[in-house]
Amino acid sequence: MSAPIPAEVHKIKGTRPTRAANFDAQLPAGRPKLPKDLTPDARKIFKQLVAQLEARRTCTEGDRQVLHLFSVQYTRWIKARAKVDELGEVVTDIRLDSKGIAHEVLRKNPWVVIAQETEKQMHAILRDLGLTPSARRAVKPLGKAQDLPLDPFAAWAAGAGLPAAVVNDDAVKVGTPSKVSLDDIPTEVL
Repeated sequence: MSAPIPAEVHKIKGTRPTRAANFDAQLPAGRPKLPKDLTPDARKIFKQLVAQLEARRTCTEGDRQVLHLFSVQYTRWIKARAKVDELGEVVTDIRLDSKGIAHEVLRKNPWVVIAQETEKQMHAILRDLGLTPSARRAVKPLGKAQDLPLDPFAAWAAGAGLPAAVVNDDAVKVGTPSKVSLDDIPTEVL
């Protein structure tokens, strides 16, 4: 491996470093279109992943194919798991020996292999999308967070919980509740 060439030399020669990648290029944030050929179950998974990526501000229109692939793999994985639950991890197969006599042979359920392969592929896709704990650090958000009004049900659906409503004489305000002491609550309520 040769020694790295200083930036000044590249500037003089009119070249650029071949090992330097432009990781600062900003991709436009966007929402991928829902593929029409997905089953209803796969559509749910597609929409869930898009919502997760949008919440992390890492969703682009270019993610469509990889999200499509994950959705298909996920539904295949669900079917394979159902077959494994139905038949078990080991199945009985009938084989004929050289004399034509049938023998029962135990073997690995082929649905287990399908489930394992889809798990590997799904994990790789989730890692590529930055949705695994180890890959989360490397993902950079796209653009700025939108300043949208707080929808309490959207916050609850995203796992933040419902904000407490504080009632004022004039209007209902959404925010954090004031501290209430147990001494302020009538004893018949307790």
